[in-house]
Amino acid sequence: MSEQVCDVPEKWAVLVGIEDYSHPEQPATTPRHDCLGNEIQYKPLSGCVNDVLAVEQYLVDTIKVNPKHIKKLLAPFPDRRYLSELLADSYHDPTYENIVNALQVVCETAKKGDFVYFHFSGHGASATTVFPELKGGTAFRQIQVCERKRQIY
Repeated sequence: MSEQVCDVPEKWAVLVGIEDYSHPEQPATTPRHDCLGNEIQYKPLSGCVNDVLAVEQYLVDTIKVNPKHIKKLLAPFPDRRYLSELLADSYHDPTYENIVNALQVVCETAKKGDFVYFHFSGHGASATTVFPELKGGTAFRQIQVCERKRQIY
């Protein structure tokens, strides 16, 4: 009788935490306004990087995700203390290009049946959708905001 070999699903994660929304090197964009006409401003946050670090620790310690299968994209403040030391080579900036690249790498590497987890901790908003027919009568969708070099919408 031949033995069947079962592939154990692998686990992957892309973790994004954005606290510092300042980007002095980026030219100003067209101001955005909410439904009341107020200008939308993405002010600095706290706790987002620690969210990612806590989720990472849980994934590694409890769920047993291989640390090499976790992509971190962070915008921390240099003068803040976090749950663990942030080494410069342990994460990337959460730019549009870097987030898309991290997701592409996971999508190209993961196999059918693998577990893939995406975590975003940062500003979010509602915006009109370009696909209202898919939204079942509502024209709004939830978005995550990444204002470092390019926005995610």
